[in-house]
Amino acid sequence: PAPSPALVLAALVSRAKLGPMDDHAESGAEQLLAAPDAIMEPVVEGNLRDFLESGGEPQVAIQLLSDGYCGYAPTASLFWQLCEDAGVARAELDELVWAHLRARIGAAFSAKRADIVLDAGEIPGWVEELLQLPQGRTLVSALAVEHPSSMLLVFASRRIVELVALERNGTGVEIYDRLADFARALAQLAHAALVATD
Repeated sequence: PAPSPALVLAALVSRAKLGPMDDHAESGAEQLLAAPDAIMEPVVEGNLRDFLESGGEPQVAIQLLSDGYCGYAPTASLFWQLCEDAGVARAELDELVWAHLRARIGAAFSAKRADIVLDAGEIPGWVEELLQLPQGRTLVSALAVEHPSSMLLVFASRRIVELVALERNGTGVEIYDRLADFARALAQLAHAALVATD
């Protein structure tokens, strides 16, 4: 059986954190290729292309990708299967994984690093997949409270409102427009209050 989305997310979150990237393109691309399980990432082809186009050597790329392979996703799948074979209920496994995810993501989340995914000009597909899950919506909502400056979380929060409206009454645009009007009015009031106190 296919692993649950929670298991897949746990495998992704369990990866080690990348350090800050410097301005040199090859160093940034090199760091991406050296990340644990970078070979398993859907963007590996683009990262490899960037590395090679910035003058990186193919042999170095191969070495980075092979040295970084950890097998987190297959290990997580094996663990999942062993737990199921031992009689642990799927719902219990899901909750354990989501609790682990909430703790790890909450501790490691960086608005600046998260917003990098927006640099490509489009929202990655995994964001929409995450927002289809009730646990994903809860996670994003909690992160948005902690990190209100994250543009990715602002987008995801708006998308959650749209999805909930669509699920409840079949129309998300009208509710989103009302919320956007409310947000603009609130911002104007806050600005007016700040100007009045100066």
